[in-house]
Amino acid sequence: MIDHRASPAGRRATPALGGGFWVKLAAVGLLDAGVVWLIPVLIASGSWTLLALLLAAALLINYAYLRPGAVALPWLAPGLVFMGLFVLWPVLYTAYVGLTNWSTGHILSKEQAIERLESIAVESTGDPVTLDLAVFRDAEGGLAFHVTGSDGEAWFGIPRPRGEEPGEAGLLEPAELGVTDEDGDGLPESIGAWTRLQGLQVIGVAGAMENLVLDLPGGQAEVLTTSSVRLVASGQRYRYDSATGTLLDTQTQSTCSTVVGAFACPDGRQLDPGGGRSWASPTSCASSPTAASAARSCGCSPGTSSSPWPRWR
Repeated sequence: MIDHRASPAGRRATPALGGGFWVKLAAVGLLDAGVVWLIPVLIASGSWTLLALLLAAALLINYAYLRPGAVALPWLAPGLVFMGLFVLWPVLYTAYVGLTNWSTGHILSKEQAIERLESIAVESTGDPVTLDLAVFRDAEGGLAFHVTGSDGEAWFGIPRPRGEEPGEAGLLEPAELGVTDEDGDGLPESIGAWTRLQGLQVIGVAGAMENLVLDLPGGQAEVLTTSSVRLVASGQRYRYDSATGTLLDTQTQSTCSTVVGAFACPDGRQLDPGGGRSWASPTSCASSPTAASAARSCGCSPGTSSSPWPRWR
């Protein structure tokens, strides 16, 4: 006689924790670790919708692969996750962007635009002066510039980051440091502890060079290419006044006021921080003729207020 009490109808047997279970557990654990790593990244960037989709996908994967009773869901879960990330998320994001003013001219934040504008140096009058550049590096990775003019006059010194005040190091005297010029072409192979870089070595430090300037007697040398610099008048052209929210043009001594997504100057210029990019922030459109024209170009009528970026149409 069969004893049905040992296995009552409808009761599911507890599955054995075999090797397959531990493989699934390890895979899901790695996935969860990646999600945990991404959470602060998405929070810092403000990607709340993507964060919600990511958490929902992680919960679905955990439920599908760790719940013993889930039979069909492990086969459906990967497709559902990819459909959410590559179909649902782009549709929602496209609809969201379609209702905002996200476009060229509304990309940078106001702080980023001010930082870019304050890094612009005073423009030199007359024809631009281009000088030859040789890059040197010491054992600790510090760079030095050797600049030669068309008349053969040369300067050697340690460049400083653009935007910083000139330091005490500046120009150095090669003769005091020791010069090695074995081929006699007038361009040393080494000066003191610095060795001249060539070919791919220069290309390797190109990213570090682009934001460096060398202070010279006639101004400051800005890097144009890996082998040339441009001499510009020394000094910062634009200075931002946080108290008034205006930007002073030190070259023309004019004050540029804040309009929607830009600074408008009295001479009709709308300052561009580079690449046609400005910002869109919760400011009011000014009523002056110059500011009014700039405000209309940003999609705002004079005397009205714009909403925070991205701004609803």
